[in-house]
Amino acid sequence: MYTKTSRNVSVNSFTVKAVQLLGPNNQYVLKSTVVRHNVYETKTPSNKMAASRVLAWRQLFKLLTSVQGTTPNISSRCGLHFSLTDMHEEVQTKQSASGEKAKTISNAMRAYLETAVKYEKEKENLSHEYELGRRHLANMMGIHHADFTKEHAKLAVKYLMPSGLFDKKAHPFLLEADDVLPHKKKAQFGRDGRPFHSLYYTTRPNYYQYMHDIVQKIQKLDSLMMGSKTALRKAQLPQSVMTSEWLNYEDFKVRTRENVSQTDYERFIRLMDKLLNHALCHEEEEFLMSFRTPLVSTVFFKHKSPEVDDDGKLYYYAEGSRKSCHAQVKVYLDGTGKFEVNGKDILYFSDTTHREQVMTPLIVCELLGKVDVYATTSTRGESAESGAIRLAISKAMAAYVSEDIKTRLTIAGLLTDDPRRRERDKPGQEGARRKYTWRKR
Repeated sequence: MYTKTSRNVSVNSFTVKAVQLLGPNNQYVLKSTVVRHNVYETKTPSNKMAASRVLAWRQLFKLLTSVQGTTPNISSRCGLHFSLTDMHEEVQTKQSASGEKAKTISNAMRAYLETAVKYEKEKENLSHEYELGRRHLANMMGIHHADFTKEHAKLAVKYLMPSGLFDKKAHPFLLEADDVLPHKKKAQFGRDGRPFHSLYYTTRPNYYQYMHDIVQKIQKLDSLMMGSKTALRKAQLPQSVMTSEWLNYEDFKVRTRENVSQTDYERFIRLMDKLLNHALCHEEEEFLMSFRTPLVSTVFFKHKSPEVDDDGKLYYYAEGSRKSCHAQVKVYLDGTGKFEVNGKDILYFSDTTHREQVMTPLIVCELLGKVDVYATTSTRGESAESGAIRLAISKAMAAYVSEDIKTRLTIAGLLTDDPRRRERDKPGQEGARRKYTWRKR
């Protein structure tokens, strides 16, 4: 007879682990397998005992495979013990405190988390360096660090570390981390690797989402026009739209935070122009203004105090140019409507079109006949002279009138300089564009 004391210890320990994995419903099958193994081990000689033991373990392996859906190692009993231990630890790690299975993290999410951690660390270091440098500059300039703003830091760096280099990028600077590091988009996919946006695989989801929204709004306005019983005329553009312009290419790239090409930007502008030219574009004014910026010319001309001449009269002085002609204008307040150009009256211009052109700023400002205008020009032609005088009068009026009237001048284009110049004649041809008449003989 063979003793089974040493083997029963491992069998019993294995039985406990197997019961934990298989559950109480399969305990009777497990016990019958273990009992059969013990009987074979006590009644068979050593040469047949190994075969019987392997047969009993093999049956137990089949039971584990059918229940757990795994393939344990059957090379030895010791190998079985380790495989079950690993499998038990894996089951425990996959179960949370509430009994739910933990979600696995995809490779894309893991890579994003790694880059995000690096980005946050670098941003934290730059923020610390900026705060330290800002406090040092505040001490050197004699200002309390709580009152030391970004503008103060910019002026302090320019004062303490002057640079004669031409390129501004080579000058010393002190900027916050948000101004130095490029803005990074948040994760566009979940922990399982699935993207949030339906246009994620277009590589430019924000850009194509904007294009999709524009088309939807155009179709919506078209359906409103089709549903109206009366014919709709195009309404006047809102004042906010008329005094603004589209975002430039660089600002649009910052807005989308994507690598948008110049061709894509031009396609976007054409589609926005189509929406702007719609008869019901005022319905989408808020959407249009989200992609527009105010005109720069509305910021330049601020109110200023008038000058005083030798006789004690108040006037506003301004200059204007058109082509190669330059004009200097003085606009006297509380006048009688006198208009003088180079010592002559308004009849200085023989063409009525040029007379109307110089009167346009006064008509827009509703000051025709209420102010006196004295203009001096360099004689270069009536067209250039009238354009230069009109621009000079508009600038002088912009320093005097209210903001509403200044907006009218901007909308009318009276505060915008005309950059067009006469094109020079080309050698080998009759003029700038005109060619000589071709003769065969």
